[in-house]
Amino acid sequence: MYNFLRTFVKHLFQAKNYSLGGVKDKLRVFLALNTLLVKSTFSSNPTELVKVRLLGYTVEGICYDSLLILFREMFIEKQYFFKADNNSPFIIDGGSNIGMSILFFKMIYPESRIIGFEPNPKIFQILQRNINDNNLRNVELHNCALTDSNQSIDFHFDLSGSLVGSTFEQRGGGVKTTVTGSLLSDFIDEPEKVDFIKLDIEGGEISVVNDLIVKNKLRGIRQLAIEYHHNMKGIDHSLSDFLNVFESNGFSYNVSASDTPRNGKFQDILVRLYGTNSKLNTNS
Repeated sequence: MYNFLRTFVKHLFQAKNYSLGGVKDKLRVFLALNTLLVKSTFSSNPTELVKVRLLGYTVEGICYDSLLILFREMFIEKQYFFKADNNSPFIIDGGSNIGMSILFFKMIYPESRIIGFEPNPKIFQILQRNINDNNLRNVELHNCALTDSNQSIDFHFDLSGSLVGSTFEQRGGGVKTTVTGSLLSDFIDEPEKVDFIKLDIEGGEISVVNDLIVKNKLRGIRQLAIEYHHNMKGIDHSLSDFLNVFESNGFSYNVSASDTPRNGKFQDILVRLYGTNSKLNTNS
C-alpha cells in the first residue's frame, strides 16, 4: 500500500508539470496515470489483453503494467517529443510496439504522415487495432524488422507480457520466429525530407544506420531519436564510431542514459540527433 500511495503522489506532481496543455489536460493526465495504476495493481490477470481510454484515445495493450510504462515514457517523459518546422511532418517510427508513440505523435501533430514498423506478429495486430480504433489518418504500418537487408531474419520475444523483442537472442526472449527484414532506406524517397525518425529496435540500430549511410540517405533527415544499446553481448563497444558517423554528416547531438550502471552492465542510451537542415542544429 505504501508503494501505491507513493506512486499516486508522484503522479500528482507529474500531472501538475504536464506541459502539453492546460488545466483540463493536466487533470486528464492525472486520471489516466492513476487509472492505469489502479488497474495494474488490482488486476486479477496481469498478462491478459486489456483496453482503456487514455487522453481521448482507446488503447489496447498486453497488460496494464506495460500500458503504464509506455504512457509514462511517451506522454509524461515525452521521450520522443520534437519540434517540426511545419504542421504535417513526415515521421518514421522504428519499433512501434502497440503504437503508443504513434498516438503521441498524432496528438502533437494531427496532420503528420507516419510510417511505423513492428516485427512482432502478435504485437503488430494490437498496433493495427490501436490505429484503426482511433481513426488515425496517414499512418502506414509494416510488420517487419528494420535491418540491413531485405531478407528474412530471426526475431526473439516472449509471451509473458514483456515489451522487449529483438533480432538478437540475448535481448529478446525464449520464443523465436522468422520475420521479414526491410531496409529503411527503401522508404525514404529523395528529395522528400524526413522530419523525425525514432529508432527503438533493441540492438538493430547499427545495421539500420549503416544502410542509410551506404544509400546516402542521412542528408534528407532533419532529426532522429535513437535508442543505442551499449554493452550488449555480441556487439562491439562502438558508441564513438556510431556518433562519428553522424558528426561526419553534419549532425549535432545530445546523449542521455537511464542509469549509471556498474562496469560491463547493459545500458540503453538515448541519442538525439539534429541534422544540418534542422533549425535545432547548434552548428547552423
